[in-house]
Amino acid sequence: MLNNNSLKSKLIRLADLRINLDKKGGPQEDTELFEEILELQDGILMSFGLSLNPDNEKLLELDKLPIDFELDEIINQLKTNATDYLLSDAKTELQILRDARELNQDASYLLPELKIRTHTYTIFLYEKVFLKDKERVEDILQELRLVENTPEVLNALGALDNSEDKRSAESQELIKFITDSGVKYLRKFINSK
Repeated sequence: MLNNNSLKSKLIRLADLRINLDKKGGPQEDTELFEEILELQDGILMSFGLSLNPDNEKLLELDKLPIDFELDEIINQLKTNATDYLLSDAKTELQILRDARELNQDASYLLPELKIRTHTYTIFLYEKVFLKDKERVEDILQELRLVENTPEVLNALGALDNSEDKRSAESQELIKFITDSGVKYLRKFINSK
């Protein structure tokens, strides 16, 4: 874990970046700045062993430059969350997925818990295939791990999702690459759009 002075410096930097992004009109106006914010935010949470879920993110939503007292409060809350998380019963990834299905848990909580990127495909896989179609837990976890461990496949899925014409030569190349990579639910993904 980072020392308090380093954490305070990062939190001030995060607040400054957020303020600048708001002045520019939000993430759609400066995606690079937004990515920098996400990276910094993720680094802070990771230094506490915390996942990037909405509850943890909320602690880092700084819309003004915090004063020293506020910084101490944020750091103490991050420490408390980390302690609670680390002292909770350890579960296997399969059990985490089973519990998520039973509780109909939101993807924005589940995916970071499994250390899976939040992406149009991983959200689709969880919400449409796992929760709605009731696919096997093992199959979904294997698919999530496949795309998480091969970022080029995840990038190709994103490019395909953004493609206007799924029958174009470029889309067909993406489909072939994704299929050859072993992605199991590609057809369902394409047909869901």
